[in-house]
Amino acid sequence: KKPVIGLQGSYVPRIWSGNMTGYTGALISEIWGCANEQRSPMILLPQPEAGKPLTKAQCKSLGLDGVIFMGGGTVEEATALRIEGFPVISANHPTEKCSPLNFVDNDHEAAVREAICYLVARGHRRIGAISWGTAVPNFYEMFRPAYIEALAQAGIVMPYFSYWRSIPFLPGASCEEAIVAEVNALLSLPEIPTALICFSPLYSRMIWELFQEKGHPVEIVELGRLPGAVSEFAGFAVNQAVLAKELFNGICATVENPFHFVQKLIPMQFIEAPGERS
Repeated sequence: KKPVIGLQGSYVPRIWSGNMTGYTGALISEIWGCANEQRSPMILLPQPEAGKPLTKAQCKSLGLDGVIFMGGGTVEEATALRIEGFPVISANHPTEKCSPLNFVDNDHEAAVREAICYLVARGHRRIGAISWGTAVPNFYEMFRPAYIEALAQAGIVMPYFSYWRSIPFLPGASCEEAIVAEVNALLSLPEIPTALICFSPLYSRMIWELFQEKGHPVEIVELGRLPGAVSEFAGFAVNQAVLAKELFNGICATVENPFHFVQKLIPMQFIEAPGERS
């Protein structure tokens, strides 16, 4: 008997409206493809109302054998189900240390360290970062220590916390005003950054143009680019096919053995800017 897998997250309902694009859309498509390949039934679950998390009893009533969680502030809810003994796996790295939650995610921390090394080798000493608020509270803040440590190891001493800016998570709202505010904060620093690590490739060009308009050229390295995406900047691309396969295999293994334990980070692939490619 093939396991019946639920797929839940704040972005999942958009697939029904055809508005399923970008990082999450690509990952959902790949997971769906894995399920089809194995002829395993999959049910899309809408994000529950605030304060009403998915429970083990609800999962059982829906005939689910396990659930894959896709963001949406669901790490805590997934962990609670895991503790109850229900098979779950998360596509997000938990923010707390020593979490019991099974997860497979991209290795953002390694990519941050590599990005710093790359930019330092290109002569930059004032390197900022613009991280993104997500539906998972403080998600990208987990990687700020890696940013600080990599700069310190390169012998760069600066007010790190002034150079790491975070765009707040605004469900269903435009981010442009928040981006402008954070870029202006960087441009008001006594020593303006000459390079930026950008956690959202979608807005890299806008950020670059804001710096250019003020007469401050900036080199950008993107984190989280989709495979095959065209960009004028250097960046680290995720591998959604590998991530999806690991998530699907992980939940199937957990259904088979509730004590199965997997916490895996998938390396991102570095891609040079077009002008640097041989």
